[in-house]
Amino acid sequence: MNWNDVKSTIGKVLPIAASALFSPVAGAAVSGLCNVLGLSDNSSPDQIIDAFKSATPEQLLKAKELEASLKIEASRQQVDLERIAADDRANARQLAVLLAQAGKYDWTPRFLAIGALNGFLLLGGLFCWLKNDPTDVTIIKEMITIMGTLLTFCFGFYFGSMHKPN
Repeated sequence: MNWNDVKSTIGKVLPIAASALFSPVAGAAVSGLCNVLGLSDNSSPDQIIDAFKSATPEQLLKAKELEASLKIEASRQQVDLERIAADDRANARQLAVLLAQAGKYDWTPRFLAIGALNGFLLLGGLFCWLKNDPTDVTIIKEMITIMGTLLTFCFGFYFGSMHKPN
């Protein structure tokens, strides 16, 4: 058996803990689950499944408590990821300001933004022109989605982001 089997077995009772097995908090999920079931941290998936199937009501209650703590940890890490992304944008903008103050301009972000905008407009035109061929239209739609995402990042760099974490 593998970790997907563990996920499907415990997912019926502990859905958050099951999804945490394949997330950034996977180590805490496995360690906590093993601790609750009275196993060592390096237990195999087979041992975890067997122990979970024969778990006592007290162990299941502790597993539910573990699931609640994993949910809190996952939301904390999401906040950390949001902070890291915001800091990254701020550092990139600060670099652009410092280069401008020193009289050195980095044209790379501008070229990328102009290229993304032109690519987006070109693909939009192609979409209108090739609207009769379903294969081409599907590919063009996917490319427009990608270019739209790239434009969103470019606008976020130049004009700031309005994303507010929950």
